[in-house]
Amino acid sequence: MGLFNKKNKKVEVKTNSVVANNPKLSSQKTNKKQKKILLSCGSGIVTSTIARKKVEELLDTHGYKGQYLITQIPLASAPEKSRDYDFIVATSIAPKELHCAYVNGTPYLSGIGVEKPNEEILKLMDE
Repeated sequence: MGLFNKKNKKVEVKTNSVVANNPKLSSQKTNKKQKKILLSCGSGIVTSTIARKKVEELLDTHGYKGQYLITQIPLASAPEKSRDYDFIVATSIAPKELHCAYVNGTPYLSGIGVEKPNEEILKLMDE
């Protein structure tokens, strides 16, 4: 990365390992509490695993690594489990009687339109 000094001469800046390893100084985002995320599909195994990998990749690349806990569940148990979670990403229709925010995760299966759930998840992580 190049910066310029007062005389418009380029100055090289190298990453300092102290900065990179210090959560207060690095680009790692810090939240007050760990976010609890449900991932749901019909059985809680197959399509939610695909979505889980995409969500983890999204969160880790945006500085949330270690700041979330993901639990995969079958759709039928979503209403009951949602009481203790911050939001749910489901690869199916929104279950009735949820007690947390819902994100439609079906775009993670097709790869089309993933921008919308990505934006929703990142917004929920910042709340």
